Amino acid sequence: MKQYEMFELSLKGNPPEGSEALAEVEAVFSCNGTEHRVKGFYDGGGIYKVRFLPEECGLYTWKVQGAAEGEGQEECVSGESHGMVQAEG
Repeated sequence: MKQYEMFELSLKGNPPEGSEALAEVEAVFSCNGTEHRVKGFYDGGGIYKVRFLPEECGLYTWKVQGAAEGEGQEECVSGESHGMVQAEG
Protein backbone atom coordinates (compact mmCIF):
# COMPACT_ATOMS: atom_id res chain seq x y z
CA MET A 1 0.00 0.00 0.00
CA LYS A 2 1.27 3.49 -0.79
CA GLN A 3 0.59 6.74 1.00
CA TYR A 4 -2.13 8.85 -0.70
CA GLU A 5 -2.90 6.07 -3.21
CA MET A 6 -6.16 4.11 -3.19
CA PHE A 7 -5.89 0.70 -1.49
CA GLU A 8 -8.61 -1.82 -2.33
CA LEU A 9 -9.65 -5.01 -0.56
CA SER A 10 -11.77 -7.63 -2.39
CA LEU A 11 -13.57 -10.22 -0.27
CA LYS A 12 -15.91 -13.07 -1.15
CA GLY A 13 -19.30 -13.34 0.46
CA ASN A 14 -22.86 -14.36 -0.22
CA PRO A 15 -24.75 -12.03 -2.57
CA PRO A 16 -27.05 -9.65 -0.67
CA GLU A 17 -30.72 -10.47 -0.41
CA GLY A 18 -32.84 -7.69 -1.82
CA SER A 19 -31.14 -4.44 -2.77
CA GLU A 20 -27.40 -4.57 -3.50
CA ALA A 21 -27.19 -0.93 -2.40
CA LEU A 22 -28.12 -1.95 1.16
CA ALA A 23 -25.30 -4.50 1.56
CA GLU A 24 -23.64 -3.97 4.95
CA VAL A 25 -19.83 -4.14 4.94
CA GLU A 26 -17.55 -2.04 7.13
CA ALA A 27 -13.79 -2.03 7.61
CA VAL A 28 -11.69 -0.56 10.41
CA PHE A 29 -8.13 0.43 9.47
CA SER A 30 -5.80 1.15 12.42
CA CYS A 31 -2.33 2.71 12.36
CA ASN A 32 -0.28 4.46 15.06
CA GLY A 33 -3.26 4.57 17.45
CA THR A 34 -5.68 6.08 14.91
CA GLU A 35 -8.76 4.24 13.60
CA HIS A 36 -10.53 4.89 10.30
CA ARG A 37 -13.96 3.35 9.61
CA VAL A 38 -14.78 2.78 5.95
CA LYS A 39 -17.98 1.45 4.38
CA GLY A 40 -17.64 -1.15 1.66
CA PHE A 41 -19.93 -2.10 -1.20
CA TYR A 42 -21.14 -5.09 -3.20
CA ASP A 43 -19.39 -5.28 -6.58
CA GLY A 44 -21.34 -8.24 -7.98
CA GLY A 45 -20.52 -11.90 -8.47
CA GLY A 46 -20.19 -12.55 -4.72
CA ILE A 47 -17.42 -9.93 -4.35
CA TYR A 48 -17.44 -7.12 -1.79
CA LYS A 49 -14.94 -4.26 -1.94
CA VAL A 50 -13.57 -1.75 0.52
CA ARG A 51 -11.46 1.20 -0.65
CA PHE A 52 -9.19 3.19 1.63
CA LEU A 53 -6.84 6.16 1.14
CA PRO A 54 -3.97 5.96 3.68
CA GLU A 55 -2.68 9.37 4.72
CA GLU A 56 0.25 8.28 6.88
CA CYS A 57 3.01 5.70 6.57
CA GLY A 58 3.23 2.76 8.94
CA LEU A 59 1.75 -0.66 9.60
CA TYR A 60 -2.03 -0.75 9.15
CA THR A 61 -4.15 -3.54 10.55
CA TRP A 62 -7.58 -3.97 9.04
CA LYS A 63 -10.71 -5.89 9.90
CA VAL A 64 -13.80 -6.21 7.72
CA GLN A 65 -17.17 -7.23 9.14
CA GLY A 66 -20.65 -7.65 7.74
CA ALA A 67 -21.72 -9.49 4.60
CA ALA A 68 -18.03 -10.32 3.97
CA GLU A 69 -15.38 -10.74 6.63
CA GLY A 70 -11.61 -10.78 6.85
CA GLU A 71 -8.62 -9.27 8.60
CA GLY A 72 -4.98 -8.64 7.94
CA GLN A 73 -2.26 -6.02 7.82
CA GLU A 74 -0.45 -3.96 5.22
CA GLU A 75 2.64 -1.79 5.39
CA CYS A 76 2.06 1.71 4.00
CA VAL A 77 5.13 3.26 2.40
CA SER A 78 5.72 6.71 0.96
CA GLY A 79 4.31 7.07 -2.54
CA GLU A 80 4.93 9.48 -5.39
CA SER A 81 1.91 11.64 -4.53
CA HIS A 82 2.42 14.71 -2.35
CA GLY A 83 -0.99 14.32 -0.69
CA MET A 84 -4.41 15.88 -0.91
CA VAL A 85 -4.80 19.25 -2.61
CA GLN A 86 -6.55 21.85 -0.46
CA ALA A 87 -7.69 25.34 -1.38
CA GLU A 88 -6.69 28.27 0.79
CA GLY A 89 -9.04 31.08 1.71
